[in-house]
Amino acid sequence: MRAASEFMIVGWTKLFPLAALDLMSAIGAAAQHGDPASVEDLHVDPNRSLLWFDVDPECTAEEQQDVAVANRLRRTITQEALAARDLACPETVGHLMDTLATLGVLTRAGTTPAERWAIARPLPLPESVLVLPQGLVDEMADIRWYGTVVAPATTALFTLLRDLLGSPSSVTTDIAELARACDLATDSVRAALSAMVDEPGVATMHVITADNSLVPADPERVAEDTPVVLAIDWDAVRRTYIQRGE
Repeated sequence: MRAASEFMIVGWTKLFPLAALDLMSAIGAAAQHGDPASVEDLHVDPNRSLLWFDVDPECTAEEQQDVAVANRLRRTITQEALAARDLACPETVGHLMDTLATLGVLTRAGTTPAERWAIARPLPLPESVLVLPQGLVDEMADIRWYGTVVAPATTALFTLLRDLLGSPSSVTTDIAELARACDLATDSVRAALSAMVDEPGVATMHVITADNSLVPADPERVAEDTPVVLAIDWDAVRRTYIQRGE
C-alpha cells in the first residue's frame, strides 16, 4: 500500500492538514529509490507555514463554511491531543516532520542538515499514541474497515464481474461462490456487496424463492450457499466508483 493511502486509511488525515499527506507522498516516493530521504530529496521547505484551514475554491459558499467548521474542529482536537503529550501543534512543515517523528509516524537518522527521513512500518494508529475523542476513534475504525476490507473486496468483485464475466447486467450466484472466485473471505464479500447495494442505483441483490419470485436480500444475513440474483448498473458503477478513483 502506498504511504499516502496508508496514512489516510490509518486515520492520520483526521488530525493533520493536507501538507501532511503531501509529505507522506514525497517520503514514500523517495523511499522507492532506496535510502531514507533528506529534506533536499523531498523538495520541501521546512520553514513553510502549515495551512490548517485549506478549502477547495470550487466548493459552494455553504460547502466552504462546512469545511471551515470541520477544519477548526480538527485543529482543536489535534491541539488538545498533542498538548496532553506536552507537544505543540505544528505551525511549519519542519515542525510537522518533528511532530510526526515524535509520534512514531516518521523515523529520522542523522542530525541537521543531514537528517534522513523515512516512514515507520507499521504506521502507528493515532489512538495508540494520542488520547482522542471516542467518536473520532470510531470514525477512524470505520475508515480502516472500508479501506482494508470493503474497498479491496469491491474491486475484486468488479474485476470478476467485468473482466471474467463480461459485465453482465445480472448474474445468479451465491456468497460462497463469489468468495471462492475472488479468493476472499465470505465476510469480505458480504461487506463489499452491502456497500454496493447501499450505493444508490449501483446494485441490487435478491433471493430466489421456491416459486421463482425475487425477494430483496440483505448481503449480511443471507446464507452463503443461498442462490441470489445480483443485478448491476454499470453506468452507475462508473459514475460512483471510477470517477471518484476507486
